[in-house]
Amino acid sequence: METARGKLQRAEAALGKARTQDTLAAKGRTWNLGTSLKSYIDPRVFYQWGQQVEYDVLGLYYPKTLQRKFAWVSEQEQIDFSI
Repeated sequence: METARGKLQRAEAALGKARTQDTLAAKGRTWNLGTSLKSYIDPRVFYQWGQQVEYDVLGLYYPKTLQRKFAWVSEQEQIDFSI
């Protein structure tokens, strides 16, 4: 019976420690939403919008690494994204 109580106490202590670590990690976490949005929103949407408003999206909006990654967008045929 004593060993079971000891195991229960150690498990509760471990759970408390895990909850504390999770809370600290959540409070200290920062998000770079600009980068994620640039990486995950379909670049064809941005490119097509840029064509409509005469803005070079690939050259002025995206950083160099994403410009290389999304170079295929300017070579593709225009797609209608309207609903």
